[in-house]
Amino acid sequence: MTNNLLVASFVLLAKFGASMTMCVCQIATPWIFPTTLCGTAFGICNLFGRFTQAGGPIIAELEIPLPMEFFTGFCIVALIGSFFIKPSQE
Repeated sequence: MTNNLLVASFVLLAKFGASMTMCVCQIATPWIFPTTLCGTAFGICNLFGRFTQAGGPIIAELEIPLPMEFFTGFCIVALIGSFFIKPSQE
């Protein structure tokens, strides 16, 4: 297996993971937010996601340990934030 094939496999797996994450967000949003705010909440989350996505290339060009440290930090913040999510009572 060459490095090009391995890189292509990882890119496809990452794209699949991102697509599945978006599907889960679409399905879970009505359970997390009240129905009247569901569209607004998803739009705001999408807006913040797009803004942080724009900073991705800048972070990717930093010195080698820093991009992985940013990634790990964001994952830890998301993990801690997910403990405070409660289903809507509507």
